[in-house]
Amino acid sequence: MLQPDVLYTLGLAGDWVGLIQWVRRHRREIAADLNLTAAVRTTLAGLFADEWSRHDPFLLHDALGQLHLLHLTGTVHLTEAEHRRLVTTLAGWYAESDPFRAVDYARFFPDEDVCAGVLRRFSAADGSETVPIEPEDHTRPLFRSQAESAFFEAVRQVFPTFAVYPNVALSSVVDFSALKHQLDRTSRGYFFRAIIDCVVFDQHDGYRPLHFFELDSPYHDDPKRAERDALKTRILALAGRPLFRLRPPDPPDTLVDAVRRVVG
Repeated sequence: MLQPDVLYTLGLAGDWVGLIQWVRRHRREIAADLNLTAAVRTTLAGLFADEWSRHDPFLLHDALGQLHLLHLTGTVHLTEAEHRRLVTTLAGWYAESDPFRAVDYARFFPDEDVCAGVLRRFSAADGSETVPIEPEDHTRPLFRSQAESAFFEAVRQVFPTFAVYPNVALSSVVDFSALKHQLDRTSRGYFFRAIIDCVVFDQHDGYRPLHFFELDSPYHDDPKRAERDALKTRILALAGRPLFRLRPPDPPDTLVDAVRRVVG
């Protein structure tokens, strides 16, 4: 059974992105548990008491969009004042980058100045809601570098009979409830933000994870990054699994050779 501890931990840390993502992942359990529902309500009060401008705008606004959907589907219940703040914030944010989305949000509270401005700016003369520009493609490749893509393909080559996935959330493959009493506050907050570069799954055993891989670079020598790397390694060690770390090898080695060698 899920416990509300993680909600309070994320709330105390002000990790609203992690909090909203956790609620979204566990929306069914929350809907069936009054204690979890109450815990969500309590921690969301902290979100709306916070100053949003001090957070990463791209991550926060994406999470606020998820929260809006959770409200519309009844997973969370926002007050009208909270819903208004959420909508006006999102309408104003997307007015410059995604007018179609801005209009969708603005329609919820057209009496709000921000929303009214969006609707005036992006409405046709006949009153129909249209946007006078073509939408831009804001998607991005799954891999941010050629090295990441090559690393993923190397792991697939070493494990051709298993399912290999990139950029896997740590929280989706490690049981937080089994480890939470062994994690300090920093580790708990990091747990729900951590991403594993590559995971090998056994698709014939319910997609149970078999191997965990990270591709390191000189960037990982930075002390702050090294500290986060150590947290990830420790959490997986507590879960009973090693985290295999590799760096792009120099010739004549290949990534395939490096993966095979580290696994043994």
